[in-house]
Amino acid sequence: MMRKVNVQGMEIGVMGMGCMGFSHAHGDPAPREECISMMRKAHEMGVTLYDTADVYANGHNEILVGEALAPIRSEVQILTKFNPEVAPVNDPANGTVAQQIEARCDASLKRLGT
Repeated sequence: MMRKVNVQGMEIGVMGMGCMGFSHAHGDPAPREECISMMRKAHEMGVTLYDTADVYANGHNEILVGEALAPIRSEVQILTKFNPEVAPVNDPANGTVAQQIEARCDASLKRLGT
């Protein structure tokens, strides 16, 4: 089993899994079921931290990660982020910067199913 560390009260495996390649940036992704299987196998090997972002395949990656981790959600931590250069949060017509960031976070949580 993988060594774990305590980070702000959360026990996390010393190695995490970057999930971008499951749906974005490195050529054609593996089939959906294979990606889900790899994420779950990583958990069996001790991985508890999974990294994604709202810009990976326009949110598809967060949906995939959420689906893959749903059965083990209480045992893992998910890190997601947004890229303000891809979808700027500086248009006052869309609310304050804080409101736009909160909306982006809410959308990520919904896609992740968490």
